[in-house]
Formats: sequence, C-alpha cells, structure tokens
Amino acid sequence: MSRLAILASVAACAPVLWAASSPAPWDAPFASDNRAISEAARKVDRPGSLGVVLLLEDDQFLTHKDGRVEETSRVVYRVDRQQSAEAFSSVNRPYQPWFQEKPELRARVITPDGTVHWLDVKTISDSPVRQIDANIYSDAHLIRAPLPSMSAGAVIEYEFRVRDKTPLLEAGIARTIVIVDVVPTERFHVVICAETGILLRTAARLIPDSAIHTETGRDGTRVECELGPLPTRKRGEPNLPYDESPLPALSFSTGESWQKVAARIAARMHKQVRYTALELNPAPRLRRLQGQSVSSGRDAAGGWAEGGCRAAGRRRRRRLGPRPAGHGRVQSRHRIR
Repeated sequence: MSRLAILASVAACAPVLWAASSPAPWDAPFASDNRAISEAARKVDRPGSLGVVLLLEDDQFLTHKDGRVEETSRVVYRVDRQQSAEAFSSVNRPYQPWFQEKPELRARVITPDGTVHWLDVKTISDSPVRQIDANIYSDAHLIRAPLPSMSAGAVIEYEFRVRDKTPLLEAGIARTIVIVDVVPTERFHVVICAETGILLRTAARLIPDSAIHTETGRDGTRVECELGPLPTRKRGEPNLPYDESPLPALSFSTGESWQKVAARIAARMHKQVRYTALELNPAPRLRRLQGQSVSSGRDAAGGWAEGGCRAAGRRRRRRLGPRPAGHGRVQSRHRIR
C-alpha cells in the first residue's frame, strides 16, 4: 500500500472536535440526577459491534515540581446487550507500590429504571500482577473489582485516582494517553496541568491542532484536549510505517532534555545496582548470604556472583577448548573487554 493510501485511510478515522450543544448529565462526576443520566444515555444512538457505547472518558493529570504525578481517570459507558454486560462487568487498574499509593476507586451502576447500585469497597481486591517469566520479579499490583447489578441498558460510571508518593524520576517523566476508538465514543476529554517552573511539552498523533488548547499563567501550564463524537474504527491498518500512529494519542513530557533524563537514570542505576554478572552456565546455584542483597556491594553478592562466573567459565573452556582471541570477559561495573 502506498503512503498516500495509508494517510487517506488514517484520515477517514481521524477524530473530530467536541461539538456538544449543551453539557451532558454525566459530565459532572457522579451527578445526583440518575434518571436524567439513564434517559440521556438511552437517546444516544451509536450502535457498535461490541454492544458498548463510551459516553465519556475524562483524564486529569497534575504534575508537581518534585516530579510527582496525580492522575484521575473517569469513564462513563452504556452496555446494550446482556453479553456485553457480562464482558464489561469488572474494572481494574495496575500500580506500583514502590512509588505509587494504592489507587482510590469509586464506581456505580445505574440500571435502566434509574436505580443506582454503588460498588461495595469490600469487594475490591489488590493482588500482585502475574509474571509471565518466572525469572522476572516486580512489585506491580492490580486493583480489581466486580461491578454490581450489571444488565443490558445499564450506565456504568467509575473513577480511579492514583497519586505518586515519590517521584518516578525527578528529571522528568513522559506519559501517553491513547484513544482506543474501537467502540462508539461520544466525548474524550484530557486536562494536563503542570506547576510553575515545569517545562511541559505535548505531542499529538491523529488529533487536530484545533482540539488542543494551552494556557500558561501564574499557577503553571494547562493543556486541554476535547474530542467527539468519534467514529468507530472498523479495523486496524496493518504494517504502518514507524512514524504513523495506528490510534489517536496525546503524549506529554516534563523533562528538560532526554540527555538529563538519561543521566539521572544512569546515576540511580549506579547507586542502587553495584554489580551485574553474566550467567554463563545455570548449573551453579550459590546461596545468597543471609541479610545481604545485590545492592549491598561487591563483597557480598558480587563476590559469589563473580565466583560463579569464573567456575562456569572454567567448565565451558574444558568443554570447548581454548577461548578464541577477542572473546568477551565479564567484569564488575558492567565493563566488558
């Protein structure tokens, strides 16, 4: 397919500006007029193959001077079939406890008769994310909860609030908000705020410039994006060039430069990871000294790791013969010569 044809197919699915004549009853978070929400949602005629209509996605980001980020994500959608109600009957959100607080979740289901069923906080589960590779360890957790009284025609509203308790990286962060337009979407709204002194940059893919508004004042910088109604993407375009985005997306960053971010990452790595050894043979299973960790220095973890490499190397040379010239040699502090 030619590049012109690719651009034409992408443009056919391009988002449009938010063109609502009056605010919808679900624009205000958890509004009290439940019947008005149910009746207004019933009037939205946007059939889709998945039996779901996304009435609103509202994402709010606040970046502090020290690098901490607060994020609030609120979603309102309608399910049209019982099968869809069962498929979309739970909500979840991952987080990492080492730098993030446990997410706050509130949710409700408004049945077609206008009755409200609130999420019972006792049903919220918090469990480690399952790792695909047994050799990879992570502290990632997943907040998950079942939605009550799900049925065809119900309107669901839920909100996750996530706060950083320590900065992920003081030198700057980068986030991307992707618009998954595989279901009919009435409104997509994003607000990104950065406190005074933060260099906030944004980049948009498949989003018109007129949909993004930037304001800079005494309190900092505010970027707002409004889109909708969005056409449903019938199928994804395969084999796109690397510089063409398959879905509309809005990215933002707070770092002064990638060089400073990379330097800060390197400084953190050298401070916390003292030694890295290449395992040439998985046979030796040496026991870690009690009360010591990899970050405690070369004398503890580094000593047995280096010894294991030397022993594995000797066994390998006995099997394969002399080592060829120029063969890499593992040493501490990531040096290879």
